[in-house]
Amino acid sequence: MPPTLTSSFSNFLGSLWAIAISLFNSIVAVFQAILALGMNIIQSVLAVGQQLVALVLNVFQGLFGFIAANIVAIGLIGLGYYLYTQRQARRGR
Repeated sequence: MPPTLTSSFSNFLGSLWAIAISLFNSIVAVFQAILALGMNIIQSVLAVGQQLVALVLNVFQGLFGFIAANIVAIGLIGLGYYLYTQRQARRGR
């Protein structure tokens, strides 16, 4: 059966509708890709910030630990010197 004008027009409108749906799906896909890119950028920035905070804390933990250990060592040496001088003073020297 040869195509009629009505069936040809119907096929034409169906093709236009398919093109419109495809174009809409493409636009939605582009916006989804942009949204996914934005979310990945935000996650990456937050991960870098978290790693920087951890790095700074680790560095200062080592630095403050070193300083605290030196303060304790100096305090013990000072206490030992104080006790030694007090003992010597009691002996009359």
